[in-house]
Amino acid sequence: MGIRVVAIDLDGSLLTTDKQLSNTNIQTVQQVMDSGTRVVICTGRSLPGVERFVKQLDFAREEEYMILQNGAATYQLPAYERIEDHTIKQGGVTAAFDYIAEYPQFEIVALTEQEFYYTGDHLNDRMAFEAKTLASPAIQTSRSTLKQRDDLYKIIIMGDPKLMQDVMDSAPQPVREEITMIHSLPDLIEFIPKNVNKAVGLKHLCQRLDIQAEDVMAIGDEHNDIEMLQFAGLGVAMGNANESVKAVANAITATNNDDGVAQALKQYLL
Repeated sequence: MGIRVVAIDLDGSLLTTDKQLSNTNIQTVQQVMDSGTRVVICTGRSLPGVERFVKQLDFAREEEYMILQNGAATYQLPAYERIEDHTIKQGGVTAAFDYIAEYPQFEIVALTEQEFYYTGDHLNDRMAFEAKTLASPAIQTSRSTLKQRDDLYKIIIMGDPKLMQDVMDSAPQPVREEITMIHSLPDLIEFIPKNVNKAVGLKHLCQRLDIQAEDVMAIGDEHNDIEMLQFAGLGVAMGNANESVKAVANAITATNNDDGVAQALKQYLL
């Protein structure tokens, strides 16, 4: 039948390194939508961090969808109606913070639908940039306060990259049973709802739209895109993608700074 849905990651894929949409990518995405193929933003970002890109891409002109929070929340446009929602269950939040207590040196960030929480005395430059990028207010809080919340989509720990693989490998059984851990960047680990990832969100959306996996194209660059690329009939890795992402992809396009998304869309759809 051909490609009916294109799922596109934002950071490192559709966006340039300085977190912008190029005119070439905007125009090409609009051409794809005009052709009748659905375009789905599929990102780890929360809602405020994608709204300006929705406007730039002109998604509001017709019914489109977004999969946010690494698959935990799906929205239908243009009304931003949340049609699927999975926050971390309380058992997962408790298990994560009990484990993180072994690493008091790590900085912690947690995301709800709208807010960006951080622990510690101050927000470092990197996370201040991330909060600005996500267009969310940065709110200082404590680990103990976050541990009591039931509306968290994501808990992020940041620290020495040399320790992060050990953190992944040493996670105790309660953590593994209650939560999913993603080593999304060398110095960063994300705790997200159990059995949730971009592929799960995309699969549920395709079931809702009566679309088969073989009719899906997915484009991404990082570890949290691997399942999505494996699910899709056509998985495309960015030229700047992690090598493990390239290894599971059906094709590799140019980098995010060279309009790799536009090149892939033109090659396979236009």
